[in-house]
Amino acid sequence: MQRETIMKRINKKLKTMPYYIQEYCNSKLSYPYSICTIDAYLNDFQIFLKWMINEKLTFGSEMREIKLDELNSLKKRDVENYLSYRRLGLMCKEFSDKQTSQTTVIRNHAALRSLFKYLSEETENEYGDVYLEKNVMRKVKLKKVRDTLNYRASKLKGRLLLENDPHELLNFVEKKYESHTTSDVMRWKFLCNKKRDLAILALFLATGIRKSELIDTNVEDLVIEDKVTISVYRKEGKFDVVGVAPFAKRYLIEYLAQREKVGHLLEGKEPLFVTKYSNQIKRISDASVDSVVTKYTAAFNVRATSHDLRHSFATNLYRVSRSSGVVATQLGHNSTMTTDLYVHLVDEEIQEQLEKL
Repeated sequence: MQRETIMKRINKKLKTMPYYIQEYCNSKLSYPYSICTIDAYLNDFQIFLKWMINEKLTFGSEMREIKLDELNSLKKRDVENYLSYRRLGLMCKEFSDKQTSQTTVIRNHAALRSLFKYLSEETENEYGDVYLEKNVMRKVKLKKVRDTLNYRASKLKGRLLLENDPHELLNFVEKKYESHTTSDVMRWKFLCNKKRDLAILALFLATGIRKSELIDTNVEDLVIEDKVTISVYRKEGKFDVVGVAPFAKRYLIEYLAQREKVGHLLEGKEPLFVTKYSNQIKRISDASVDSVVTKYTAAFNVRATSHDLRHSFATNLYRVSRSSGVVATQLGHNSTMTTDLYVHLVDEEIQEQLEKL
């Protein structure tokens, strides 16, 4: 499972980290925190600790040697210098030297704020005291720059499948894509994976689930009765049961019939979507899902990502429901604030139609 892969990556990184960061991760995993967030935060901690070594803010030569009192001695200007360093993209040689985006800097700030809050408020040494006497991150402010809804909407234009587009894409893949294959090998590969790929596209377009949620889905998670539902493990570390729009039912049934013939893994749960090479069956990979989505949408003259399909679903759902709560629940969000983009997209579309009257 993708979750298991991420956990292996986290454990590998933790072996190079100081004990207090290991404790931080154990604490956050017990919430549970999103493992994707923890994985990303560990990357940020790694860059920060190496920066401390390069700037001689520690006597340690390795990350695991950096002491708590050295973190306690950091000044506000030290952290601000680090964030400036990240913003300008003046990366140390172990990392890429391209410009670091503002989004990355904001996440760096959030990661350090989370770590220092934990060390100064949520820890306890053998004397009952917290690990850090002060939290330098309280003094470091960073303005969170949000793109306007107009800007975000403009970036999505031309990448969304709206109204009848999802049905037309599925019909295109099912009945017309074969004519786009340019070799016998390409045609053979398409026909081998056709039912699987149609089921993947249909599930994205009929549920709005994330790519990681689709990859982690097992056969037993899909329930096909009068209504279709699928159980997913959300990014926030919680399980959810998601409704599936009826148009996807046929594609899922046809794929499941083929999935039975593909074979089974030697151990563990049965992934819903798999790849098969040299008679070896594996859970479908992140890259393979990306390839499925971009290949067919590009041929359909949209060229979308799996997250664009999530946006497409949410916009279409809001169009028919006019309910931010319905959209937020279906997407697994705790707040309707995240649905503002879809409200804006539909309202903008209505205005365009009004201007034609």
